[in-house]
Amino acid sequence: TNFFRGALQPHPEGASSPNLPPLPDDEPEPGFEVISCVELGQRPTVERAPPVTEEEWNRYVGPEGRLQNVPELKNRIFSGGLSPGLRREAWKFLLGYLSW
Repeated sequence: TNFFRGALQPHPEGASSPNLPPLPDDEPEPGFEVISCVELGQRPTVERAPPVTEEEWNRYVGPEGRLQNVPELKNRIFSGGLSPGLRREAWKFLLGYLSW
């Protein structure tokens, strides 16, 4: 939301940007607002970590077979995703089908 906050400020009267499409004459869908005065600027750079592998997943499994340090594991999955071979097992936990 902070990224859009400055971009959604209305332009001064009569000011127009050459990169923006012209404003529509009528609203095509009642109840929806067409936002056409937005200049977003450059996208923020995002660095992703490597995906969680089966080997790394197994390091989070404790001696009783339960996953441990779940917040850290969730953060790793968020920042790097899952390797394809692990997705079938991990999504059961992520969707709440199995308890962590």
